[in-house]
Amino acid sequence: MKLISGRDPLPEESRNAYPPEEAWELVRRSLGEPEPIRGVEELRQGLMLDTDSQVLSQVESGEWLLVKPEACYFDQSHIAMETKERRLAELLRSPPLQAPPPRQTLFRLVDSETWEPFSHRRFASWITGERNEIRTDAAGVIHSRLLDASEIASLRLGFELPGFIRNFADPSVVN
Repeated sequence: MKLISGRDPLPEESRNAYPPEEAWELVRRSLGEPEPIRGVEELRQGLMLDTDSQVLSQVESGEWLLVKPEACYFDQSHIAMETKERRLAELLRSPPLQAPPPRQTLFRLVDSETWEPFSHRRFASWITGERNEIRTDAAGVIHSRLLDASEIASLRLGFELPGFIRNFADPSVVN
């Protein structure tokens, strides 16, 4: 709460002002407290006689308004939005350094008769003797790490059951 001059209040302050009778009672109770309402000192400075009765008569007549705390609040969302936009503009002007994407070898698997891609299928791959299970994407592409010239890669396809891989090292095991 705070006391303001009733000469030029802001619209928000006028809407959130206490009625004079209620303001008079609240100011009267606060005058004896160690922490008076904000604005009482400014009111006292403009009075000829600095007495509590003079302060209360100014509040009662409506020349000074007691404003509710809600009038002091303001919407900070536009400040937050401006800060976010400024930060975004800075990032667009000078983006942070990013690591280069890992280099990859791509294999596209298609049916030899229909040329339809094998999309979302699992396969087994061996790169330099290390077995990996891999899956094609929607376009039938397998993404593998970049191979060195010394590496040997093989891809074995198994179609025992849709979506399953037959372990070619041991034909009795189906993954």
